[in-house]
Amino acid sequence: MLPDKNLPKILLSIILLICLLLRVSQIDYPFAFKWGDGERDTLVANHIVSYQEYPLIGPHGLLSEKGLHNSPFYYYFLAFFLYFYNSPITLALLNISLQLLTLVILYLLGKNLFGEKVALLSTLLFGLNPHLISQSEYIWQPYVSQPFGLTSFYLLFLAFSKKIIFF
Repeated sequence: MLPDKNLPKILLSIILLICLLLRVSQIDYPFAFKWGDGERDTLVANHIVSYQEYPLIGPHGLLSEKGLHNSPFYYYFLAFFLYFYNSPITLALLNISLQLLTLVILYLLGKNLFGEKVALLSTLLFGLNPHLISQSEYIWQPYVSQPFGLTSFYLLFLAFSKKIIFF
């Protein structure tokens, strides 16, 4: 246990602030979405907002050639945020927000499984990973899905640790 009761919250806040600054510095506007998938996702979400064109299938996946397509919900999720301010910067900031949410969920999961020190260390190491920092300028479905996947693990852990039976 760390000596001060508020010290873990302070350290987590410092880690999140550093990670936020590192990620915001990676945004390379107007070239923020120079990769194929990120540009496609931005354009599809923009068309939903600007022209009310609603796709019926989602992004290309490994099984698309076999006829199993991803859900278009991902595009609708991105378009929701573009309704407020239709710019690639909006999606870059959304991506950064979701990355910070991933760090918070990772901290909560680590804290409940292994304790405060391990949670802070894992959050720091994951947050300062150069590859993950470089994801800040590139919105892509797997990157956007990270906090949702970790949330499912966290909720599963809470369910099993508290012996909650859902059915």
